[in-house]
Amino acid sequence: MVEGSSVLYKSVVVAGYALSSIGIMFVNKVILTSNKFPSPIFLAASQMFMTFAVLLAFSICGLVTIPRPSKNLISKIIPFSCIYAIDVTMGLAGTGAISLPLFSALRRISNFFILFGEFYFFGKRHSILTHAALVTMVLGAFVAVSGDINFDLKGYTFVFINNFSTAAKGLLTKSRLSKYNYSSVTLLFYNSLFMYPFLAVLTIATGKLQPVLEFPLWDDALFVAGFLFSCLAAVTLQFLTFECTRLTSALTTSVVGVMKNTFVTYGGMFVGGDYIFTVLNFLGVTISTIGAIIYGVSMYLGKRAQVEHIPVTSS
Repeated sequence: MVEGSSVLYKSVVVAGYALSSIGIMFVNKVILTSNKFPSPIFLAASQMFMTFAVLLAFSICGLVTIPRPSKNLISKIIPFSCIYAIDVTMGLAGTGAISLPLFSALRRISNFFILFGEFYFFGKRHSILTHAALVTMVLGAFVAVSGDINFDLKGYTFVFINNFSTAAKGLLTKSRLSKYNYSSVTLLFYNSLFMYPFLAVLTIATGKLQPVLEFPLWDDALFVAGFLFSCLAAVTLQFLTFECTRLTSALTTSVVGVMKNTFVTYGGMFVGGDYIFTVLNFLGVTISTIGAIIYGVSMYLGKRAQVEHIPVTSS
């Protein structure tokens, strides 16, 4: 068995993906909401620059191998980079615009898009129990949203676009990593290389560069430390997201994200200072959590059934 495909490695990747995602979500929320940082696009551009710089340094030191650019490679990765740029930007914008509990609840809707995409593009079928889990999670999302007394159409729009782009990103990652045999490092390196100029220009075009340069907290050591953590954690998170999708499925990656977002949802009630408790919202979060548990059970039963049906051959 290839070491990279071992059960232990998969477990480490999935756990690392969840933990790094939780950390970066809380830090980004503090930066964008509590500290009122003026541009989520600039933050995304900084994360991409850090990703490119770290992987380039690793490549120079011989720690990773990155193939030289070619017309074929560029043509295959650029569409992915465009979708990823939208996904990162809308995700950060949504994080800053609405409370973390509502953000997490709305993000669960992306699983329906992924379920359909995996069936349509890869012919992957999921059990009735899995479908029931997704329905429960989405139902919980709608209940949670119905309890929102601070309706923010712009924030909801950001998250809705984020849901589409997340599904497209996950499915395209699966395609690029398997069909074209790109490594996670290769995809991550060239994705950050192509995304950074686009996001940098977008920061200037939206008139946010000057407010960023004049932001008063640049001389605050705690803010700078949080900003650097966000950028470094983004490198880890992107790599583990690619690996999680490559080794499992886009749906699994997304639902693992839903489960860690449940933790973010409850913790997010105390971070950012923009959450107002309502009974409906809390009820919706609980329903969605039940859906995540049902999904975990369905995956366990599915894996156990596969093991039980493996044919035994005599030597």
